[in-house]
Amino acid sequence: MMLRSCLTLLALTGLAAGCVFDPPPVEMTGSTSVGDSGSTASADAPGETTVDPTAADGDTGGPGVCGDGAVGGDEECDDEGESATCNADCTAAVCGDGQVNAAAGEECDDEGESATCDVDCTASMCGDGVVNRAAGETCDDMGRSDLCNASCTSALCGDSVINEAAGEECDDGGLSVGCDDDCTFAVCGDGLINPNAGELCDDGGPSPECDPDCTFVNCGDGVTNPAAGEDCDDAGQSMTCDPDCTFAVCGDGIVNMMAGEECDGGGETPACDGDCTPSECGDGTTNVAAGEQCDDAGESAACDVDCTVAFCGDGVVNMSAGEQCDGGPVCDAACQLDVNCNPDPVAAAMALCMTQFSNCVIETGGVVGWDPPECTGCNCGPPTDPWRWYCTADDPGGTNWNCAPCLLGEILGPHDPCMCGAGTSPVLGNFCAP
Repeated sequence: MMLRSCLTLLALTGLAAGCVFDPPPVEMTGSTSVGDSGSTASADAPGETTVDPTAADGDTGGPGVCGDGAVGGDEECDDEGESATCNADCTAAVCGDGQVNAAAGEECDDEGESATCDVDCTASMCGDGVVNRAAGETCDDMGRSDLCNASCTSALCGDSVINEAAGEECDDGGLSVGCDDDCTFAVCGDGLINPNAGELCDDGGPSPECDPDCTFVNCGDGVTNPAAGEDCDDAGQSMTCDPDCTFAVCGDGIVNMMAGEECDGGGETPACDGDCTPSECGDGTTNVAAGEQCDDAGESAACDVDCTVAFCGDGVVNMSAGEQCDGGPVCDAACQLDVNCNPDPVAAAMALCMTQFSNCVIETGGVVGWDPPECTGCNCGPPTDPWRWYCTADDPGGTNWNCAPCLLGEILGPHDPCMCGAGTSPVLGNFCAP
């Protein structure tokens, strides 16, 4: 360029004073020969600059200056600075070229994915929708989804991250007091055994092996389990529940004292009435198994005191049925005493006894009568005891509970037959003198 400028100036002024070298002779014929290169160039017309015809449009053919707006040398582009398509160093703007081009929308450019920069040249951020594994992301759904946690980790029950979108109610990294290992709240009856929540079993409700409180079935544990055959469970015997966890019922064969049972033979037995009380003539409960025909809790017009059906001629005087006697030479067919009062001594004694005592029993030599608490065979006792002896025969042997012989028809007062002596059996009167 310096040479071309000097030659042009010399041609116009004829002066060479401005050039710093002596040019070779120039022929002013319109062309100039350059001796040292062997090439020729057409002389520029006055006011014109010669341009290399082989240079590309916009390329001056020189090394190029980045930022001058003209693409030259090894420049890929030159927009006089950074643009959406051209970097500041005159290379084409491409995400991943290592140059941050803000005009092209790049926030960063680490020549690919890095912990701080996504592959699309935006700053790495969980929730931006771009999975950046270099930043530790395994997913990025721009928020919580059924496959991705809000922390950009894959949704996985047991990862200690609660993901409601994935159906998780809780996530404690495994079993806990409040959370099952399927990330649902720990609830007895959900079918999942959670030992941390105190569950020993969980069959989704009562089963033959598991109670509804998620403990093993055990009659007496206080938990009623119908699936295990329990009717009730009061943690032992109660007024309504037997120890075998069945309802307390008289006749079930289980004696339940709390329910008022004194015995239970599974029904009526010789020893136990149908109401689960001990069988006893006079208790008011007819026990056929014990041989009772009736039981009106004592003598009645229909029932004798021995729990047989009352009828004239049965040998038992039933005053309630209107009988004065029952059998014997002085007793008629209607069980009434002969008007001559010459009765059967035993029948007469029994009839009188029944008017004075609730219990009368025929014994050898007489009839003994007593009120509770005395009983047949209670021979020893003080004279004040509530019993009497009615002599029906002379019995010097004393088998009539008398310490001395008594006469037929005598009524003897109480005495102590275990400590007998003359006069210890006072005569109170005659029940029917012959």
